[in-house]
Amino acid sequence: MNLPLTLKYRPRRFEEVTGQRHVRLVLSRMLHNEDIRPAMLFYGSKGTGKTTMARLFVAALNCEKEDPTSRPCGSCSTCEQIALGQSSDVTEVDAASSGLVEDVRELRQSLQFAPQSRYRCLVLDEAHELTQRGFQTLLKTLEEPPPNTVFILATTERTRIPDTILSRCLSLEFRKLTTVQLAARLRQIADGEDIEASDELLAAIAARADGAARDAVGLLDQARLVCVRTPEQLAALLGEVDHGAAILAALAPDRTGWVDYDAAFAAVSDALYAAPRPAAVVASLVAALRRLVAAQGARTPLEAGLASVAEVVPPDRAVAGMRAVWDYHARIASVLDSDAALDLLIVRLGEALAGAARPGDSARRS
Repeated sequence: MNLPLTLKYRPRRFEEVTGQRHVRLVLSRMLHNEDIRPAMLFYGSKGTGKTTMARLFVAALNCEKEDPTSRPCGSCSTCEQIALGQSSDVTEVDAASSGLVEDVRELRQSLQFAPQSRYRCLVLDEAHELTQRGFQTLLKTLEEPPPNTVFILATTERTRIPDTILSRCLSLEFRKLTTVQLAARLRQIADGEDIEASDELLAAIAARADGAARDAVGLLDQARLVCVRTPEQLAALLGEVDHGAAILAALAPDRTGWVDYDAAFAAVSDALYAAPRPAAVVASLVAALRRLVAAQGARTPLEAGLASVAEVVPPDRAVAGMRAVWDYHARIASVLDSDAALDLLIVRLGEALAGAARPGDSARRS
């Protein structure tokens, strides 16, 4: 049975982690200076590497290599045991399913025994799911941590962690990955697996992952299984229609600068049918414009729909279009006739993409 790509390509060394350079730097300095903090909090969006980095750090703490710059090596017996979840010195708990105070008490009791390796480590995933009594029990241990013991709490909701716990932890934020970072990682995996995937498809997958490496790799795996080759096939697989990109494609001016507003308003009608709120249409436009501007600035590939827009809309006009959307966003959210305000936004956006207001280009919405 083939392993899912998310497991097969799970990082086993710090340098294999996509992004989070600031976190890797802090953890590497700890190892080099042998200044290990007894409690740390890894927080940030889902799929950004919190649990993966926690596993790598506890492996580095106990790795058999003497040189801290080469830890974790990923190949010694200790690293292998930790990667397989078979180390007696490393306990990983999902607080979402083990949030009772009795579970925390059992963990405290297990920490009383001396570790067989350098450190005994506890990784508490979804830490915000602990009960109030569970946090109180954990606090007693954090106040006087046993020697050579390290706690790593991982959470997507830092605000739900009590201040008494936060004050005793070194907090490290895990940031969303950029589409460029995700697309580069996907290219590495696709090449390693001989997956036929265009740059446009990988860019589309990266955009839909919303900064989460795990989601991006999982979506690539799903696309591989059903032989998805294009962004359009990906959208069909996910049951999605990128209405923002469709509206931009309709608004893209021809070589004379003329904008087909009838086609644009038809695309808006389709978007409102799928999500009958003007604010949702604006959000899809903002997302599409952001991808367009970012790709033009970094000269990275775009999915087919936006690639056609990039051919006729230079970066300065794309930025002007984004300004037009933001200028009218507040009006759409507040005016009584928000549909009329959305119509006006579409006209202003078309003018921005064309480079100037063009009297007579606007059409009534049908």
